[in-house]
Amino acid sequence: MTEPGSLGPGPEAASLIEAVIRSRRSCRHFRDEPVSAEILSRIVEAGIQAPTASNSQNVRFILLTDRAELMQLDSIRYCWPYPSYTRRRETDEPGLIGRSAAVILVLTDTSLSGFADGAEHHIWRESDIQNASAAIQTMLLMATAMGIGTTWISASEAMSHTRLMRGRNWAEALPNYSIASDHHVHGIIILGHPRRVDEGGFPSGEGMHGLDWSTTERQPLEAHLLRHTAISSDGSDHPHATSPPKPSGLLQFQLRLLSTAIRGLLGLVSRLERFVRRLEKPFLTSVRKGEKS
Repeated sequence: MTEPGSLGPGPEAASLIEAVIRSRRSCRHFRDEPVSAEILSRIVEAGIQAPTASNSQNVRFILLTDRAELMQLDSIRYCWPYPSYTRRRETDEPGLIGRSAAVILVLTDTSLSGFADGAEHHIWRESDIQNASAAIQTMLLMATAMGIGTTWISASEAMSHTRLMRGRNWAEALPNYSIASDHHVHGIIILGHPRRVDEGGFPSGEGMHGLDWSTTERQPLEAHLLRHTAISSDGSDHPHATSPPKPSGLLQFQLRLLSTAIRGLLGLVSRLERFVRRLEKPFLTSVRKGEKS
């Protein structure tokens, strides 16, 4: 096995990484075979190596391999199996989580993000989603490189007590884990040995997916690049640029008034949030010192 760091930067390393990136697919069909603890550990270790905002290193993981725990989570955060949504209502068969060999839940410890005194917390709290997303993508790539099939399943605190959680919350979905109130769930990865592989031996995914059941093939580079809005010397737009329609004078005034009102409201919410964060500061400090009960 190649030792970490033994392959230096260059075309060979780039080709290996590119092959894994291009071969990553969402895999939803697994063999009835466990994933070894060694493989799972390496995948989670990859997530730990992902970048975090301000070096907070606040991403946390829950690894599930026990069949009863997988079925408990599946019964609440139900992701319906194919081929049709109606089968969810007609049968009690396991969903995607219940059919997997293992699950990794990705959380963040919000007590470690942003500033301890609450300053600008409304800005920095978005970094928790980014931190978790970076860890998830890194783990997906590591799993792909090791021949393990994965799918990223959406999860968030906002899902609690909604139809996506069958009216329950994450504490009810994970009764064997004491999740602190400042630990927020941001995503789920299901894992397993794939039933099918592609021509390169990587886990194979579906060719069609999504709300409109469209192709999973990616469009070429030009389709994803936003074009430069060049202005010519005579003030006219560049032929390739698109100009949004200009609102009328009355509409401009109404929009400006609405924007001012929204900014004022956000300012009040921000001040209230900073006040609450200052009240929380002693508790956050005790968490950092390991004094939480």
